[in-house]
Amino acid sequence: MTPPQIPEDMAEIFDEFLVETRESLAGLDQHFVDLESNPGDAELINNIFRTVHSIKGGAGFLGLNELVEVAHGSENVLGKLRSGELAVSAEIIDIVLESVDTIKAILRQLQGEEVASLDVPGTIQKLDLMLQFAQEAAPTPPAAPAQGPPAESAAPTETAPTAEAVPPAEAAPPAEAAPPEPAAPEPPAAQPPPAPPAPPAQEAVPTPPPAPEPAPAAPAPPASKPGPAPAASGQAHDAETSIRVDTARLDNVMNLVGELVLCRNRALKLISELDQAHEADPTLRELVDTAGQLNLVTTDLQLSVMKTRMQPVGKVFQKFPRMVRDLSRRMEKHIELEIRGEDTELDKSLLEGLGDPLVHLVRNAIDHGIETAEARARAGKPQAGHLRLAARHDGASIVIEVSDDGAGIDPERIKATVLKKGLMTADQLEAMSDKDAFTLIFLPGLSTKEQASDLSGRGVGMDVVLTNIRKVGGIIDVDSASGAGTTITLTLPLTIAIIQTLMVRAGDRLFAIPLASIVETLRLDPEEVQHVDGLPMLRLRDRIIPVVRLSDAFHIPRDEADEAQARLNVIVVALAEKKVGLWVDALQHQEEVVIKSLGDYLGSVPGISGATINGEGRVVLILDVAGVIDRAARGTAQLAGPTAGPMPGRPVGPGVA
Repeated sequence: MTPPQIPEDMAEIFDEFLVETRESLAGLDQHFVDLESNPGDAELINNIFRTVHSIKGGAGFLGLNELVEVAHGSENVLGKLRSGELAVSAEIIDIVLESVDTIKAILRQLQGEEVASLDVPGTIQKLDLMLQFAQEAAPTPPAAPAQGPPAESAAPTETAPTAEAVPPAEAAPPAEAAPPEPAAPEPPAAQPPPAPPAPPAQEAVPTPPPAPEPAPAAPAPPASKPGPAPAASGQAHDAETSIRVDTARLDNVMNLVGELVLCRNRALKLISELDQAHEADPTLRELVDTAGQLNLVTTDLQLSVMKTRMQPVGKVFQKFPRMVRDLSRRMEKHIELEIRGEDTELDKSLLEGLGDPLVHLVRNAIDHGIETAEARARAGKPQAGHLRLAARHDGASIVIEVSDDGAGIDPERIKATVLKKGLMTADQLEAMSDKDAFTLIFLPGLSTKEQASDLSGRGVGMDVVLTNIRKVGGIIDVDSASGAGTTITLTLPLTIAIIQTLMVRAGDRLFAIPLASIVETLRLDPEEVQHVDGLPMLRLRDRIIPVVRLSDAFHIPRDEADEAQARLNVIVVALAEKKVGLWVDALQHQEEVVIKSLGDYLGSVPGISGATINGEGRVVLILDVAGVIDRAARGTAQLAGPTAGPMPGRPVGPGVA
């Protein structure tokens, strides 16, 4: 379908229509899933009907004929559901959902996207066949006039080309404000005469339309007028409290705030040095106070801008009820979906990258995790499987859990598959715990299914999950019990633009470590760090963790003064269940920094996620904790002296997900 030629003066209206239609359709999938479980909910059917009718009206105004035809066909079927001529069933919902998918595809085409297949005539034909079935199965239309809604839904089917037959259905709710229409009884008085001569009755029909026009102009009873008026003004006021802003503008404002934070840090550092040198200067005292106010205002501004970019995770969650319904019907499984914490907010850029990983995790849980009804019955479980999506805040992070009560992950089967595919050696697998074996599901090309399908089995889904989550600095943790189910936990930062860090020194270089990754800091005696197979290890309570010396990992010459230190500075960082001790020469201070990409100048540097400028104006590298932990977990980081080679590149694999 070629996008219509929209006049320039209508371009803004066209864009608004696309945005509002997408928002309206976003909630329809959930409505249909709710309707299937509660078919007697008349209000839910009315909401769906009104949404489709609004889409049809907007499309008709803009001349989008194909969209009008599909929406009109859906509207007719929904009208039969409203009138009771059709009973809600999974088959009918399948057809209407197919029409909704067609509308979404048409919208994507209008935006210039490529759509693989779009069968508008086929969708319309299915809707028409459903209407014919309703007419043949319900030959007693008198029951329809007995109800209010049927009369409204019958109008659209009789006058298919026009959308004017349905507005009365939407005008029905405002009938509360229609008490001033007692003028309508006068036309009924004229109805007896038209009974003998039918033509005059039809001629008299054009005259009533003018009657409704005077009706609004005849607000004789002022008592009823003030009632609706405040409501209308209230609605207008609510509508004006929000505006649409292009995300590019928000990104620009966020970048400017980031630069402001860097300038603030630099100013505070300089003022602190002046304060130490000229403590008694009264003018400097005022400057210090002003700098404190600047710090508070900058922090508040930063938080406000970050909040404007925050969106509820429910915008991603809302597509899963439909997906779970379709996949469970397709695989002949009965699955109940539970969603919690959909109001939890996180940064828009993170939210956009969260959709694909969650889709893979949900599909994986349905295909691999939850068993068929027969298998669940043999295991003594309820026939309906349970799938839960939950989101919550945890400090400066957001935690999202995807859990099911399925068969769980068999670590031995995973190890056998990895060994068969030659992805790891038998010795490496033997040394792995069950918890470590769970992370093997993220290996690229790994799948325990013997035959691939269009749903899974190619070994790319979980690899995509790991890659996308790591791109935004997230953490994946897998916990599973055989026969009891699996829980996959995603831990994401609230924002990736401005973070809190701990500044540390290794040799003559400064590094910034994200504060969210730090578990604790330790001051140790040299003998507390022992060597196992040539690699330094530390006993932390009841656990042995590897130690990475930053100066060795990044080829930084050591300072003799650092070598002579009586005690060692070790920072314990964690990613999922993995922990590593970072051996640094000195701890500096905590600082809020703006992450800057290394760009094309340096490319991808192993162990480094970006750079920033500190309060002294120096460029400071930000550690990629995931990369450092991966190297330590495999024992491949060269940490034993100045001749050590560079830290190898971090592959996408198990290690820490």
